[in-house]
Amino acid sequence: MTGSGERENRRHRRIVDAVGGHDALPQAETGGERFADQMDAVEQQTGAVVATCRRTVVGHDLVLSAADRPHGRSIALTVIWFGQPPMPMKDRLIKKFEDEIQTLDRELKVELPKEILRARELGDLRENAEYHAAKERQRLVETRISMLQKRVSEIAMINVDRIPTDRAGFGSTLHVTESTGEKIVFQLVMPEDADATKGLISTTSPIGRALLNREPGDSVKVVTPGGTREFELNKLFTIHDEAPE
Repeated sequence: MTGSGERENRRHRRIVDAVGGHDALPQAETGGERFADQMDAVEQQTGAVVATCRRTVVGHDLVLSAADRPHGRSIALTVIWFGQPPMPMKDRLIKKFEDEIQTLDRELKVELPKEILRARELGDLRENAEYHAAKERQRLVETRISMLQKRVSEIAMINVDRIPTDRAGFGSTLHVTESTGEKIVFQLVMPEDADATKGLISTTSPIGRALLNREPGDSVKVVTPGGTREFELNKLFTIHDEAPE
């Protein structure tokens, strides 16, 4: 099939999909034609095939930038994701902690009692290293579970709507340039989720506190254990801007 023939077939399918099927085609041909024309214009401009589907799970409006507008016209499209939408950061944190609580709870109620019982069978508990290690682990697990449960309650109470939409806050991803010229991406997270090797910075850390409420273009100086560091915030995505990876 020729390229023009393929385009015409795609155009016809788009009209059908846009108006709800072959039966509805005569009644809504004008709207379907307009939709198909828009899709053809985008293909001709970008060289890409824009797929359409009547069954969507999640849709987000997208307006093409000036560079992508065919013949200078602004076209509104719908970006379609198939499958499950991304879980918001608040829900991801709660799930992460609840999963850890479930794992630790099993260790506390199933595995550690068996270890303690085996250690008891070894004899004198005063000099029984296995017994004391198991009991110490039991105390640590109990403390960790209690702390995680408290954190889950605190996170559940967070009102995400009150987090700024135009400044750095909890959940924001920040693109910064250090005074050395190095470009770094940070994400502001809870202390329990922090991992500097992955760019996950606690909001209570020196760098995290310095970047809170900052806007693109702002510069900050941070006194850290390793010395003073200076960053310029180039770009940020807040917790409200989360998108599929």
